[in-house]
Amino acid sequence: MKKFKVTITETLEKEVEVEAEDRYQAEQMVRDEYGRSEHILDSDYFIGVDFMAEEIAPEKIKVVILEPNKIARVAEIGTELEDLQKIVGGSIQAVYPFDDPVCIVCNDEGKLMGLDLNRGLRDENDKIYDILVGTVFICDCSGENFGSLDDEQLKKYTEKFKLPEKFFKMGGEIMAVPYQPKDKNVQR
Repeated sequence: MKKFKVTITETLEKEVEVEAEDRYQAEQMVRDEYGRSEHILDSDYFIGVDFMAEEIAPEKIKVVILEPNKIARVAEIGTELEDLQKIVGGSIQAVYPFDDPVCIVCNDEGKLMGLDLNRGLRDENDKIYDILVGTVFICDCSGENFGSLDDEQLKKYTEKFKLPEKFFKMGGEIMAVPYQPKDKNVQR
């Protein structure tokens, strides 16, 4: 569904007779009298109503999008639930792994669906404690709704998650190696 702003304009009209030297003086006299509430227009003077609809452009926010096997990129996305679900490919879930007021929005059932591995989340010792799957995005979460990242955050998270990662298990730990995608269609 699209959003519209509808302006309702009611028209009231009343004729007033005055004596004046010219049209401009007559208009000024009535304007002054109207300002002193000498002429009241009420429902007796109602002559019509107009409705004017104007489509409201959907709100957009700036985010960092992380896709499996692709370089991180900045994008402007819509804020409607359908827009967010389309990006992650299903129901959305926000996770808050950072100290900043930002979150990662991912597919709530991505792991159950077997979506492609994306990026590792690391603890303060740089050990992977979780792996993001499928396409996700990072956005501001300081308010009631998801919002735009500021320029500093866009740069920070684009650099932090710039390269996709390949995962493997070694010595009982999950490890990741960042790599440069070779696909010609992958954004660099």
